[in-house]
Amino acid sequence: MTTPPLPPCTNCGQPMRRRSEPNDGRRLYQARGMCASCYEVRRRRASRTLRRTQATDAEREQRRAAGKAAAVEARRQRLLALATPAPIEPDWRERAACLEAGPYAFADPDHTDAVKAMCSSCPVARSCLEAAMQEEHRQPMAYRAYMRGGLTTAERTSLDRIRRHRKDDAA
Repeated sequence: MTTPPLPPCTNCGQPMRRRSEPNDGRRLYQARGMCASCYEVRRRRASRTLRRTQATDAEREQRRAAGKAAAVEARRQRLLALATPAPIEPDWRERAACLEAGPYAFADPDHTDAVKAMCSSCPVARSCLEAAMQEEHRQPMAYRAYMRGGLTTAERTSLDRIRRHRKDDAA
């Protein structure tokens, strides 16, 4: 009883033979429909890729810490740009972009990204922020609105701390 011949290699198309068959120039069948040489090339390439993508826990933690440090530094730079108080425009409330938005959008932490996007396009966001800083000066966190002037309560508290330290350093 003879066994049917193997189909050609799915990768290179060369005819293949079984180990039990004599070596007559055909390539040796390895696995997954490939000859031995194509299988080895693919296996080496896959192990190289796997080694590259498998980072150790320390490397992963190092990348996470670097990303977090970059985010903290970006936030710090954004707050330092706002450290110098600006004058409040007298009619800023009438020109605010959020005039049509309901008050609940600013109280809900789930809407932070949407509110920040709205505030970034607002022509009077800086006046809104300055008014919030004056109104909420030295108030406990519980009495402050969540989003005002494009900053969260925690960001406004940090900005207030930066401004106080600048005043202390100047004096």
